[in-house]
This record gives sequence, structure tokens and C-alpha cells, in this order.
Amino acid sequence: MALTRRLPISNYILSESTLETLLRSLSRHYEKSDEKYHTPDYTLVIHEDEHTASSYDDPPEDFTAALCRPITNLSLTIQIYKPKRRRLEFSISHGDSTYRNNVTFSGDDENWVNLAYFETQNILASVERQNTIFRRYWIPIGLLIALPTGWALDKIFSFILVLTSQIKLVPWTWPLFFQHLVISLIFGSFFTILIYAAILKNFPSIEIHTGPSHTWKEARRRKVLGIILGVLIVAPLGNLIYDLYKALFA
Repeated sequence: MALTRRLPISNYILSESTLETLLRSLSRHYEKSDEKYHTPDYTLVIHEDEHTASSYDDPPEDFTAALCRPITNLSLTIQIYKPKRRRLEFSISHGDSTYRNNVTFSGDDENWVNLAYFETQNILASVERQNTIFRRYWIPIGLLIALPTGWALDKIFSFILVLTSQIKLVPWTWPLFFQHLVISLIFGSFFTILIYAAILKNFPSIEIHTGPSHTWKEARRRKVLGIILGVLIVAPLGNLIYDLYKALFA
């Protein structure tokens, strides 16, 4: 009886050494045969970009040399016909694709399918995980960004209106405070929607770190993003707390 098991691969940062370990482990299932017919098939394709790719019809002698370049996606297919049919399909792609990022084992040898599946699962268990906090807690993080930035925008807008004599300063009251709080959330929400898409783009489900480190775009952008978020959140939040303290205890 044939059995198929599919292992999704998501939320990982795959380094050169990790990919080498995975490919070596998966390639062990390939065994050459001298038979004229039913020759096992081995196909490894490594894409550096949409125009450049390397293809192997046998396991590379040196996986390190094959992986020491920027990689956008790779795929490995092994087909064995005897003594029992076995098929292995592994594909990985930098980004958020759910269709391409998986490994599938199928064949008539159920023991082989199960053993290969759990062996690969154990390897992935030790791989560095991608930070998913922005995807899992998008509501509280969104509010944390929206409120301080909206408060700063509201103060700037109010200052301009006072400066141009469109409105007049009035004594502080709780209803007025909550009115400005709601306006701040509205202003900040528009801004947060724009910036949150940029945040998620820098935390892809699969991030491949091979080749020179200066080609790891998301890793470099996250450092800049941390500084920007610090300025956007900490400074306006401090101002909001100061305004509330001044109103309560002045």
C-alpha cells in the first residue's frame, strides 16, 4: 500500500550549514543502480535568481561549494523504482510561499516514508525560527504603534490650527482628553496600516541566508526598522505620558 507524508516548512531562517545538513540527509536516500532500466533519478536545482540556476543529476561532492552563493529557491527530487517505489520531493523558496516550502515522502515502503519524515522533522526542530511576534500579536502591536504616533500627529495638527487661529486653547477636561485619544487612534491607524505591511515584509516565512551577508536584505532592514520603530513609539509615548501627568498633577 502506498503512503504519502508531507511536511510543511515555514517560519525558518535557513543558513548555509542548515541547508547543507538537510540536503546531505535527504540525498542519502539516493542509491545508484547499475540496472539498465529503472535507474534511480536524482535532480537538484539551485536558483540564484530568475536567470541563474545550477542543476545536478547526482549528489554534489561538495555541498558547501554548491550553497556558497545567494539562493532564492532550490528543489530536490529523488525517484527510486526498486526494490520498492520511493519518491522524495523537497522545495524551498525565499519568501512567504506556502505551496513551494515543503518536503514530501511517498512510496510503497511505509517504513521508509515514516523514518525519512521523522528524520527530517528532527533536523528542522533544531533550525533557527523566524520571529512571528508581529504576525501573532498584530492587534496589540498595532495599537502600540497607532496610539503614540497618532497622538504626535494630533498635537502637530492642533498646534497648526491654534497657530492659524482656527481653534482656541481650552482648559483640560477628561472628555476633551478622550476626544483627542480617539482622534489619535484614527490618525495613527492609517499610519500603522502603511508601516505594518513594510514590517511583515521583513519577516518572511522562509529566509535563506547563503552567500555574502550584505545580500541578506531582510536582516539588514530589520536593524533599521528597530531604530525607526523606537523613534516612532518611544518618543511619542513619552510625550503622551508626560501630557497626561501634567494634566493630572499640574
